[in-house]
Formats: sequence, structure tokens, C-alpha cells
Amino acid sequence: MTEKTTPQKGKEQEGLVVWDQRGLVVVWPDRHSSRFSWEALRHICLCAECREQHRTQETHILLANLDSARAGRVATEL
Repeated sequence: MTEKTTPQKGKEQEGLVVWDQRGLVVVWPDRHSSRFSWEALRHICLCAECREQHRTQETHILLANLDSARAGRVATEL
């Protein structure tokens, strides 16, 4: 499903914002468009929910790296 903003009466439309399952698209007044994925937007978001998600993901990556390092060390010791 695609959603979009509607211009307000009496105001000049400055651009258009459209979003879908893949992310957010901004169509600028010069007709240039920019796409921002939801993942990229979450990555730079500073809200408490996203910060917690960042910490959780970083912890999982760190633990996976530690497990890989341990497995490599054990394999070389055998």
C-alpha cells in the first residue's frame, strides 16, 4: 500500500512524500527524488525504541563474533 501527503489549501506544495514497504521517497520541487530505506532511517533515529534496537543488534553481532573467535581458537588448538 502506498500512502502520500496531500498539500494544504493556500500553501504552495514544496515537495511530495510517498512511503511504501521499502521506505520513504521524497520528490523535491525540482522533480529530483530521494529514497530512504526504513532500515537506514531506523539506523540514524535517536528515539528510545530505535536506540534499544541498535544496542540489541550490536550485542548480537558482538556475541556472534566472540563465538566465531572462540570456535576458531578451539579449532587451531586441536
